[in-house]
Amino acid sequence: MALDVTFGDGTPISIREMHQIRKAVHKNMVFNRWEKGDLLMIDNFSTSHGRQPTYDSGRKVLVAWSEPVEKSNEAVVVDAGATPASLQ
Repeated sequence: MALDVTFGDGTPISIREMHQIRKAVHKNMVFNRWEKGDLLMIDNFSTSHGRQPTYDSGRKVLVAWSEPVEKSNEAVVVDAGATPASLQ
C-alpha cells in the first residue's frame, strides 16, 4: 500500500479518498487466464493495472516502455503495400 499518494497536480489524496479508490479498483478488477504467447498492451496513462502473486515458476514477464504519443482525430490513409519502415 502506498503511504504517500497525490493527485496529478501534487495535491495529497486523503486516507478516506484512498479507501474509496481502493474499493472502486477492487470492485472492477478483471482477471485473465494467460496462455503461452499472450500479449497485453496498455496505455499507462489511462489504465490502472497491477499483478497478483503467481506461483508459476516458468512464467516470464517482459516489459517495454515508449514515449507518450500525442493523439489526433485526423484520418490516416495507409498504402496497402506499405512496410512498417516506410510508415515512419
